[in-house]
Amino acid sequence: HGFLMVAGGRRGGTLLLAAAAIVLLHAAGAAPGRKGPAQQRRAAQEHAMGERWDEAIATYRELAESTAAVADDFNNLAVCFQQLGQNEEAEQEYLSGLERFYHSERLHRNVGVLLEEMAKGDWDGGKGGSPETDRRAVEASNHLTMATRLGIAGIWEKNNAQAPEQNRIGVGKLTIAIWARQRQVNSEASEVEGMLDNVWGPGLVLEDGVKADAGQEALIFLSRHLVVMGFNVEVYANPSEKEAGMDAHGVMWRPWWAIHAMLPPVWNGTHILWPKHPRERQPHIYISWRSVEGAHLFNSTVYEARNLTKPASFLWMLDPIVNPSSFTPEFVAPLHGVIMANRFHAAGMPRRVAPCIRLSGHAIEQEPPFMIRQTENKPHRFIFAADPTAGADILLREWAGIRARIMEARPEFPEPRLDLIQGFSPALDAKFSA
Repeated sequence: HGFLMVAGGRRGGTLLLAAAAIVLLHAAGAAPGRKGPAQQRRAAQEHAMGERWDEAIATYRELAESTAAVADDFNNLAVCFQQLGQNEEAEQEYLSGLERFYHSERLHRNVGVLLEEMAKGDWDGGKGGSPETDRRAVEASNHLTMATRLGIAGIWEKNNAQAPEQNRIGVGKLTIAIWARQRQVNSEASEVEGMLDNVWGPGLVLEDGVKADAGQEALIFLSRHLVVMGFNVEVYANPSEKEAGMDAHGVMWRPWWAIHAMLPPVWNGTHILWPKHPRERQPHIYISWRSVEGAHLFNSTVYEARNLTKPASFLWMLDPIVNPSSFTPEFVAPLHGVIMANRFHAAGMPRRVAPCIRLSGHAIEQEPPFMIRQTENKPHRFIFAADPTAGADILLREWAGIRARIMEARPEFPEPRLDLIQGFSPALDAKFSA
């Protein structure tokens, strides 16, 4: 597919209209003087480029109602409605498209993102927990999960021979599978680009001088820790070809799309979708790392029919919650827990789902087996190692008071000391040095 950029619009953002890759000639059998589908799509694109949304809508609707319709006609029709701020109409057009093209990853993903945004808007507007807000949030989750499965399947079908073989060591060991694939900012990237973006693995992340993405080091060391505790651990991320496979610590690194071979069949309301039966053994425990749409990959209603055992599924969130509307009772019900870093992060969750929260405790390892070299934990030393923009100014403002309270409560301690450890740009260095 090619893409037509439509900038601006009444929503003030940038949207992509997908155009079917067809030759711009009269369609076979078109009546003389009447435009064929190719000409109609080109005319609709020209209307969209000129922000003539009503004309674009009329043309795309004619295409969508024809026998020559493709999934992108419905997608582009919905996008035009979004540009006009008519989100309910956009939702209906996406759903109409899915009635004819259920396996369209783009339609599932775009309607999922739209419903997610609408639910968040409801929540921010004080309508959190209402039936309509919950409906939008639940359906957004379902569509985004299906889009993720479709994307995984599409790449697996073309590249499964490149995936390292599943290698589980030891009889009787439980297996933990960790899905480490976050939502891509450019969801319209091609399959090849999707495989190459954000390549990372333990060798690259732990290389001296490399600033890892938030949480990557934690994932690497936790995986090693779990192996020493006696688990088989498989990480489905985006390792380079060199790092794919079993590493020296016994952690199995596989490309994110290789998880397709373990996924259960899924029922779409009318029939069972692929795979009819998993090709590889399923894990005992499944963790979706920072991915809401990945949390339900193993949620299926056909386990008993296929004599399968459902893994215990967890969602591991490392960041404060920016969209509480996503966490409905229906969303958390299939999960064994939502793992969060601390009480501050957990406070952003809706109270009605609080029982599902599992706090991960301190980041520093508290007991063996230690994966990180241990040194003396001095109670008078404090380290701030996050990005300086993530609260360092607040800490510095409060530090004098914190320091005074510590000295008052524990006069036998050495003088409290705070170290800020992070990469500082010249501007931030000047700000915090002052």
